[in-house]
Amino acid sequence: MEIGSGHHYVAQRIPDNSYAVVANQLAIQVIDFNDKKNFITSPDIQKFVYQNNLWPKNKPFNFRLIFGTHDDSDLTYNTPRVWSGQKLLTPSISQDPESFDLPFIRKPDHPISIQEAQRVLSDHFNGTKYDLTNSKNEGQPAYRPIAVATTQESHLLQLRDEDMVHWLAMGIAAQSVYIPFYPQGTKVPTIFKYGKEEFTTNSAYWVFKMASVLVDRNWGKYATDLVNTQKATNLALNKLRVEYDKKLAQEKENTKKIDLVNEANKKLANVATKNYQKLIAKLITAQTADSPLRFKIDPNL
Repeated sequence: MEIGSGHHYVAQRIPDNSYAVVANQLAIQVIDFNDKKNFITSPDIQKFVYQNNLWPKNKPFNFRLIFGTHDDSDLTYNTPRVWSGQKLLTPSISQDPESFDLPFIRKPDHPISIQEAQRVLSDHFNGTKYDLTNSKNEGQPAYRPIAVATTQESHLLQLRDEDMVHWLAMGIAAQSVYIPFYPQGTKVPTIFKYGKEEFTTNSAYWVFKMASVLVDRNWGKYATDLVNTQKATNLALNKLRVEYDKKLAQEKENTKKIDLVNEANKKLANVATKNYQKLIAKLITAQTADSPLRFKIDPNL
């Protein structure tokens, strides 16, 4: 669903076999006003457009072209992110990161897993000449990646039959992990209750952010430690989630189910934050040797 001009809107159904990658720009394209199953629009949007000479009547009604932006900032801030997401999910199609014609709806080359959705939201043009973490890419176009340093948190809602998983990554998704929380819980894990603009030690956000800051001091040197922590944490989280899924499937009493959910969410939070606290300790210890004031005596003296 998108709003144009602050007064008119359109909504388009995304088919079950397709996906959409949307940046900070209007993305919906041609509207079929006769297809009530797949499109909903404000009642007088056509009248408004034609009365104000915003679009010719003899052309397909393209919402993106009528109400959207098409300027240089889009070419660095928006279209490259759409290109990157579509490149990951439909690699069989070659496209230009600065194209204004990237489609709103695209079919993936194969069914999308939750891990691939996480990969898209944590993307920073990995493996391309636009990756900001690779110093060799200096001089290449500076495109705004999907995973950017100002990200506060990233969410994925996964519907599974009658169940739902709330995958939550605090801080930069590329340097964090997605925790598979049970959204029906009634208690928020303590460390997720706190967080201020300034650094604090009792906040889940700042645990993951501190790890990011330490890795950023030398991505090439410390990224392996980060990746190893991410892999081990993801494995532990998924194992724990499967364990509690089985327990919940066997429990019939709703009150006890909620108790199990709250217990699971607490353990999931603890696994992720404690693993990252261990990573932080390792990085700080290793980086004590990186100080420019570290003086070595010449062995010949």
